[in-house]
Amino acid sequence: MNYQTEVNPKTLLKIGVGMLIVLIIVIIVALSFSFEETQAPVIGGEEEEKKEEPEITLPKVLYNLTGTIKSIGNNAFAFDATIPQLDENKQVFTTVETRSVLISADTKINRLTFVAKEGSKNKNPVETAITFAALKIGDYVEVVSNQDISDKKEIRATRIRILPSN
Repeated sequence: MNYQTEVNPKTLLKIGVGMLIVLIIVIIVALSFSFEETQAPVIGGEEEEKKEEPEITLPKVLYNLTGTIKSIGNNAFAFDATIPQLDENKQVFTTVETRSVLISADTKINRLTFVAKEGSKNKNPVETAITFAALKIGDYVEVVSNQDISDKKEIRATRIRILPSN
């Protein structure tokens, strides 16, 4: 028994057109999802989504402060420390307070410089050990301690770093 079925060419055409329409619909839906993900926000037209600003917090403990040396004494100096604070609107502002820095035999003192990297426009940070006698009034320094110095008027420094002036 040999069964042969004839397929009506009009039926084949209808099936082919139907499949083509379904394929076009699938492509349009896929492209619309893709377009929504990559579309940039319209400025001025539709309302932009407002991004919430992250809340700024300051550390409760400070181990380092920066400022300018104002006077130098025997194994100590005074500097105008820049103290970060928050106002009532949670915006950062700074105040300047004079702090005394005590130097011991264990205090490391360095000068930070930036040296051009050979064959490049980049610069590498280089710290060079110096002595207490190399400190000068007007040097911009970072004072580091192993204790909380946020409220201390007298700081026992573990490290002093002379920073490059701008």
